[in-house]
Amino acid sequence: MDYKHWLANNFDKSTDWVFITGASSGIGLSFLKILAAEKCNCLILSNEGPELKKIARDLSKAHPIKVVPIVCDLAKIDEVLGLKEQLKTYRIKFLINNAAFGYKGDFLGSSAESIADLVTVNATAYTLITHTVLPQMREMNCGAVISVSSLNIATPIPKSAVYTATKFYDWALSLAVAFENAKYNIVFQALLPGTTITPF
Repeated sequence: MDYKHWLANNFDKSTDWVFITGASSGIGLSFLKILAAEKCNCLILSNEGPELKKIARDLSKAHPIKVVPIVCDLAKIDEVLGLKEQLKTYRIKFLINNAAFGYKGDFLGSSAESIADLVTVNATAYTLITHTVLPQMREMNCGAVISVSSLNIATPIPKSAVYTATKFYDWALSLAVAFENAKYNIVFQALLPGTTITPF
């Protein structure tokens, strides 16, 4: 997606918002810096509260934009469900669904709790956030969604089985939901990054 072209033709910077999950580091932070430089108002989400709030303050000072931090632990389903109420007052036209984590280890050597957290963050929260934001995009008859998956879906890696499975799910969901929403002028892009500098 040519994001600059899309922003110029579809995004009203006085009323529309970008929503970026996993915005305190890695790919999410990179997207945030790019879109802040484009003077887009941004909602940013992470479970790293102090760092997220510092980023919001710094970018609000550096650019003539609003940056609103939302501290949320996506491994806690009640917090994920609570996002619907927090987001309803914002006109979100651009979603970057990026928040995720992973770990290395044998599948049977992983605890049930660690597997549950990974699936909740990488798949369940990802799904529910998309489900929360899309109705407003349909009403506007316009929107864009970047779904951050992984190159691992093409080459599953041992010791990273559950992470790979969740990223395949994210990719498959984005493709299917893209078809369902094409008539509403909602653009989807599935991003499949390879090796990346991230906290995990």
